[in-house]
Amino acid sequence: MSTATDAAVPYRDRVRIVWPSGELRWAEIRAAPVLGDGKQLSYVGTVEDLTEAVNAQRQRDELQARLHAQTERLFGYRRDELIGQPAEILVPDAIKASHPAYRAGYVAEPRPRPMGNGLELVARHRDGSTFRCEISLSTIAGRDHVRRKVIGPVLTAS
Repeated sequence: MSTATDAAVPYRDRVRIVWPSGELRWAEIRAAPVLGDGKQLSYVGTVEDLTEAVNAQRQRDELQARLHAQTERLFGYRRDELIGQPAEILVPDAIKASHPAYRAGYVAEPRPRPMGNGLELVARHRDGSTFRCEISLSTIAGRDHVRRKVIGPVLTAS
């Protein structure tokens, strides 16, 4: 803050606060200089409690790490090997050619639903072996609330 005060510029910081009880809280401090007669008189600002948001993000990060680890165990690929790859990398060779059309059909009419309703679904492991699975599709808004992502948790049935 002293650098902001010396330069009379806005200040913003995220801080961790430990209450006397030992409770941990997170806050964001925002302050702007108040000028008068060409010099800085004081700062005016806000303090926002971010504890719930920080804890929720931590829980999302932990869940995502567990999901990545499970995906690596199920399919045999490291996360970095799957990034940017089409979903067909996880589809058995017998249906690989027709899968893009199925995916396009879902994107054209997205709604939560089980995939392959009434069919026995099979996924492909990195080593070429296959395993039975259940897949449920859902669409979520991207960070920009316009872009949509298709997510499908895979549950092994074997």
